Order: sequence, then C-alpha cells, then structure tokens
Amino acid sequence: MTSGPKFSSQKWEGLSIALTNIEKVQLGMTYGEVAGIMGDTVNIGYKTSDASEGAYEDVLVKSPYYEEIIEGSEARYRVVCYFTHIRKADGIITDDELTPLVFEEGRLIGKGRSFLFELKDRKK
Repeated sequence: MTSGPKFSSQKWEGLSIALTNIEKVQLGMTYGEVAGIMGDTVNIGYKTSDASEGAYEDVLVKSPYYEEIIEGSEARYRVVCYFTHIRKADGIITDDELTPLVFEEGRLIGKGRSFLFELKDRKK
C-alpha cells in the first residue's frame, strides 16, 4: 500500500520553498533552452515505497504544469506555467505556486504573473 506524500508539520505560512532553477531563465532564451533548464518533472516530496519497507520514492509533478495559447491582435503567445515553489504544503497546486513564462515566436519575452496580466489586459 502506497501512502500519499509526506510533508513536515511545521508552519509554512510566510515561507516559499523553491523547487526549480527559474532564476536561471533569462529573457530572449528559446523554448528549448528554457525547457532544458526547467526539466520535465519537479520533485515535491517523498512517499513510502511498495518495493521495500522503509524505502521512499520521489513524488514528481510534470513540468511544465500546463500551457495555454493567447491570441493577440498582432501576435500569438505561448504561456508555459511551471510549478516553481510551495507556499502551503497541502497537496494542492495553486496559481500562486506557478510561474508563467511567455513566449513569442519561440523566444521568452516575459515571466511572472504581473507580465501575464499586463499581456492579457493589452489583448482586450
């Protein structure tokens, strides 16, 4: 029997646990360069293993977590959202734990929720 992820019982309020190399991602990088830095999974913890008593297995989340396309009046944007940090260790991934990266013609033009909101506002 495999149990769910094990999280510390310490208070997480006000803390943010970094999970990725997002700080290495720079504007102008290609999608492929960013994907190479960010990887295709994120380790968010451990669970007990069925294979061996007392052993643990990684709990992995796919990376990027999700993608969407935004159609602008003059361009098409690829928004790639990565699970980059844990704000609350509750087993639920929320928008404030994701970092959106915005690509235009295969190049990173912006990152973060503020940039994404500005882009969506311009589109209206």
